[in-house]
Amino acid sequence: MQERINKIRAVSADTADLLQAAYNKLLEKKEHAKLGNMSDVKEYQKEDAAFTKLLRGYEESFGIDKFESISEVYEYLIDCGYKVASRTLYDHKKKGYLTGSNGKYSLAEVEDYASKYLNKETINTDDFDGLSLVDKKNLAEIELKNLRAEREQIAIDEARGRLISRDIVDREFASRIEVIKRLLQEQEESLPVLLAGKSESEIRDIIAGSYKYIMESYSRELFKTQEVQDAAGNGI
Repeated sequence: MQERINKIRAVSADTADLLQAAYNKLLEKKEHAKLGNMSDVKEYQKEDAAFTKLLRGYEESFGIDKFESISEVYEYLIDCGYKVASRTLYDHKKKGYLTGSNGKYSLAEVEDYASKYLNKETINTDDFDGLSLVDKKNLAEIELKNLRAEREQIAIDEARGRLISRDIVDREFASRIEVIKRLLQEQEESLPVLLAGKSESEIRDIIAGSYKYIMESYSRELFKTQEVQDAAGNGI
């Protein structure tokens, strides 16, 4: 966590200060939970998950949701509670489970990889001295049930077609890029003629109209594409 906060500090010191304060309180909460009861442990789990989600949101908003190396990927996965050894990551990289681009790994790819090939670490109840043996057993059972429920939900979503494969997403993204490229090429050919000899206000209106045309055409292209996909899916 600390390394990720430091990366945010390079972009926004104020944001990093707020995150650091929250992280310090989270560490205090963890120490308290170790000596506390079952409710203290659950409260810590809840706040830990919330902080991890908050941190990820800032990473995405600041555009630093890419990892420069496998070691950074490893640190992130450990922060998120995944059970993995660094040598396993290198082995998975060789097998093509983690491909990256120019030596960098996107957050989306890392999370997709983790959901497919890794298991999340369950809480080590031995760290929480304040729990009775019964509480430790109950906590372990809760963790196991949550893990099973998560896997079952993924299987259900996949069976019902709610999960979109990476190949489909990549093809759709590529097709949208092609639409934009074609529309921009059309404007590149027509705008010089339209703008020649025009006043500043007229140029502004023409460019605004061009922007509107691109967005409307883009929407129509996507709508047509969706209609075709829906028809194919319904056997029409």
